[in-house]
Amino acid sequence: MDFVKELNKEIIDKKTNTIEEILKLRDGLARKLKPKELPSLITIFAKADKEQKLYLKKILKTKPNRTLSGVSPVAVMTMPSNCPPQAKCI
Repeated sequence: MDFVKELNKEIIDKKTNTIEEILKLRDGLARKLKPKELPSLITIFAKADKEQKLYLKKILKTKPNRTLSGVSPVAVMTMPSNCPPQAKCI
């Protein structure tokens, strides 16, 4: 059986309520089944069926974003400096 599907089944069966508990279940199941790599929380959510997604959606909430597009503008101010010797400055 697929590691993520097995993990989702265990999360529902054990009525896990926090991200920390999900991570403990993931690590414990990984010791037993030895997958090539551990799935991220997004992968766990993406491979869940419809009922599991409803349950996981409550637990795996991300912080609310303050922008409508989901892209936050960031301004980075650097200190001006001279051109490096190997560069040709205009």
